[in-house]
Amino acid sequence: MEESLSNNSPIFIVGAPRSGTTLMRAILSAHPAIAIAPETQFFNDWVRPYSHLDITCSNNFQWFWEEFSKSEYFSSLGIEGDATWARILAANARDYKTIFDSVLQEYAIKMKKRRWGEKTPAHDSYVDVLLRWYPQARIIWMFRDPRAVTASLLNAPWASQYTEVHAKKWRNTMGVFDQQWAEDMRVKLVQYEMLVTNPEFELRQVCRFIGEEYNSAMLFDRSKVSSPISSNTDWGKARQEAAIQPITNASLEKWRTSLSPTQIALVEHLTWHGMLKHGYQPITEGLNRWQLIKFFWTKILRKVTKYHKKLLMRAVNS
Repeated sequence: MEESLSNNSPIFIVGAPRSGTTLMRAILSAHPAIAIAPETQFFNDWVRPYSHLDITCSNNFQWFWEEFSKSEYFSSLGIEGDATWARILAANARDYKTIFDSVLQEYAIKMKKRRWGEKTPAHDSYVDVLLRWYPQARIIWMFRDPRAVTASLLNAPWASQYTEVHAKKWRNTMGVFDQQWAEDMRVKLVQYEMLVTNPEFELRQVCRFIGEEYNSAMLFDRSKVSSPISSNTDWGKARQEAAIQPITNASLEKWRTSLSPTQIALVEHLTWHGMLKHGYQPITEGLNRWQLIKFFWTKILRKVTKYHKKLLMRAVNS
């Protein structure tokens, strides 16, 4: 499916975490016409948990806005709450889309840019909503070798320390793309490895996709001005700082030494078909019999331990 594109169509960046979404945000934000806001987690952390609200009710609408505007996600945008609320009221519509629109438009105004967008990797689960709200939108879906994604996430202080969690997330994310969005001309798959090894070529294709002229500033003039550091954590700040540095492919093979042979085998076992479909070659045969048995026993023991902890907490609180 293809919709006509206007030069005001929003741009959204999604994909598995640690797949280059932060880098792509920094690149596009350096374009003189584009402002890509940092993560809002709007759908998974706000719309979904509050889906029981009748948002068309004035009191509920204002309450939701007040809660969201007090969040760290809103404060990371660096925009004025009063000005954003005035824009929301001027739209004369009480729904989640009005709030989302107004927040991102205010961010673009702050950045003095014509075109607006947002980067939340987990919004890959809400592409259907984004395209229903914005039929002319362009979705950039980042992906990367699942072994590299897993290795990076295992070093992230906020992420699970279980290898299979990240491998399954990659498998599920790529499965959603392949099954639902591969034929939609409004969604473009961009491979991290290609982006960092041949950046100008890839970015020219991205610019054609979003309907903008390629601008060399995207490669050579990324900065804290065009892509302000929005994270409150040292880890997040370091990732965003890295995204404005010269593009390098130095990290492509780090997973080979940072993951153990068993971890590599587990990732490949869980993502095998997706890896082959998207051009990644396994270096193992997947889990052998004993590794497979150990994996399933570990999962069972983990579930039993978790269940016992719940029982203990209930007993303490009763």
